[in-house]
Amino acid sequence: MKKILLSETNPDAYMEVYAEPSEKAKPAVLIYPGGGYYALSDTERLPIVEFYRENGFQTFIIMYSIGIHAHYPDPLTEGSKAVWEIRKNAGEYCVNPDQITLVGFSAGAHAATMLANLWHKDISRKGTDIPEGGNRPNATVTGYTPTTFEDFYIKFPDAMKLELGNPESGPKNLLGGKESGFEEFSSMTTIGMISKLTPPAFLWKTTADFPESSLEYALACKKNGVDYELHIFNDDSRCAAMEFDQKRAVNYNPNFEKNTQMWPEMSVNWLRKIYNL
Repeated sequence: MKKILLSETNPDAYMEVYAEPSEKAKPAVLIYPGGGYYALSDTERLPIVEFYRENGFQTFIIMYSIGIHAHYPDPLTEGSKAVWEIRKNAGEYCVNPDQITLVGFSAGAHAATMLANLWHKDISRKGTDIPEGGNRPNATVTGYTPTTFEDFYIKFPDAMKLELGNPESGPKNLLGGKESGFEEFSSMTTIGMISKLTPPAFLWKTTADFPESSLEYALACKKNGVDYELHIFNDDSRCAAMEFDQKRAVNYNPNFEKNTQMWPEMSVNWLRKIYNL
């Protein structure tokens, strides 16, 4: 594994490269771990790498800016740099440059959908030498995806109290400064950003994972002619990642429903269809 720095101001923002030598180019997955933008979860890192690698993908992890460094557009431009690093060096990484998928979870899924919907905007490449389209993801696979924070403090009224004691936590850290374009929560609602330029989307979560936002995302994809697949599993447990897989889990939890446990294989089947593999 090697690290590629993605920020000039935050040394903790980097990409981990797990690509392996291969005689033929493979599709790539860039994994966005979750963690509420104040941490990066181990449950959504190496277990995900191992699964996709075993299924024929080159794997990368983006450690995007979190906590007091999470002000947008920084996580957005870091994602752009990561995708361009993979595409620009596709030969070195044995990657098909037209088959780069963002795989995100929770806050990481939000960050992934931000890039998926803003890759063509100048703000996504601000301060970089990335050519137009160089940062375009070809598909997204997102789990328990938050697509809006506009009602966060209404749904979770105790959240602000917690944040007052922990400046590293909370979606307030996402707000950028004046002229950033991200001064309001509404500027980070990805449902309203979906257009014909949005890449195909595979969305999944459980009924305990606030499914409304994924329903709205899928509907917006349909209205814009974007290929999508949506799965909402009837399950009382949240944030599955691969914690149901005893071989890979960080904190093994066998209580997830059998259908929920099928999401990884289903995502691979969908990507093979999208990429004609």
